[in-house]
Amino acid sequence: MTLPQIRNAMKPFHKACLPKSGVSPDVWEATHHGEFPPDPALQCHYACLLTKMKILTKDNKISKELLGKQMDLMLPNDVIGPVKDICDTCYNEATSSDVCEMSWQFVKCYHEINAELSLMP
Repeated sequence: MTLPQIRNAMKPFHKACLPKSGVSPDVWEATHHGEFPPDPALQCHYACLLTKMKILTKDNKISKELLGKQMDLMLPNDVIGPVKDICDTCYNEATSSDVCEMSWQFVKCYHEINAELSLMP
């Protein structure tokens, strides 16, 4: 799949997570412009998305193993290396014990390193 196809495939996850997280459309749209406010609804929206992507474990931790498997299944060969490097870095940056905040830290870190490789819808 191409990155645009992956982002498109993520849209149903985003829509399914909206009622659960309650993130405002303005806050969500701002993330597409590099703004990641520490909004609890946004943070929990990312936790929901990562759960639907099957990279969070049952104890609400990011699994490097699950993350690697999903990347191998979905990502085009030309971006797999850079995306894995970003994920390794951000895995170590996402240190909160709160699943919502940790998910937000991971996604924010990823975007700050290379927004063009973002998988978020």
